[in-house]
Amino acid sequence: MSNQDLKNYPQILKIEDDGKIIALDKNGRVNTELNTHTINDSEEYRVFGRLLYDDYRRNSMSRYEKNKDTYDEDRRIQSRPEDYYTDRDRERDWQQRDEINKRKSMTKWLSIGLIILLIVVVIFVVKACTTSNDDQQDTNQDNPQSEQQKEPSSEDKDYVQKQSDDIKQQIKETKDSIQNNKEDTQSKLDQLKEKINDLKSKTNDEQSQKVANDYQDTADNLGKAQQERENGNESKMQEELDKVNSKLDEIKNKISEWFNK
Repeated sequence: MSNQDLKNYPQILKIEDDGKIIALDKNGRVNTELNTHTINDSEEYRVFGRLLYDDYRRNSMSRYEKNKDTYDEDRRIQSRPEDYYTDRDRERDWQQRDEINKRKSMTKWLSIGLIILLIVVVIFVVKACTTSNDDQQDTNQDNPQSEQQKEPSSEDKDYVQKQSDDIKQQIKETKDSIQNNKEDTQSKLDQLKEKINDLKSKTNDEQSQKVANDYQDTADNLGKAQQERENGNESKMQEELDKVNSKLDEIKNKISEWFNK
């Protein structure tokens, strides 16, 4: 392709046997996206900025092809009676135009029907999604416990409070055992952890589980205090025991808030 060809755009350079159109578009770039089997005016305007295909096709025709209709008409006039074939040709043209118009009208209504169907489907889907969301919101409103923590039963409240009193007493005894460096300290720690695990296993509501976890943290602090005692670090031991005191006050407030309603 010469530089001169690239300057003359838009123009059709070549049409291949499969109908692919090789051309320079309105910006002078090579374009192969159009095809003679699918090309239409809007596509030509988009790519070229004007109509080129019909001009290219006419310029590529031989003289006979350009004037074929005229030649055929002349032959018909020369070889057959004028009136008979003129009426026949006119009727055939009317029939062809009528068929073309009918096909165009059918295509138009089919397109309109398809668009309406798509709109109806979209409306149905949106409505279904909206209804589903509304139902979910209603369900959540009807069952507030599904979004909030489950309230313990009166039996659970009584059980947690009784166990809590026993656990706090064991914590106090274990704390005193650590401070006084008694031999039964480890045994008391093990009994305390067993008591806490029992509370965890026999309660299901979220609040009771939180109380049990807080007691577990307190038992861990006692275990660390015992380790610091064994290491001879009494200041660190006392820090862990102070954490125990603070944790017990926190647990007491939670139990009062959650279980004494």
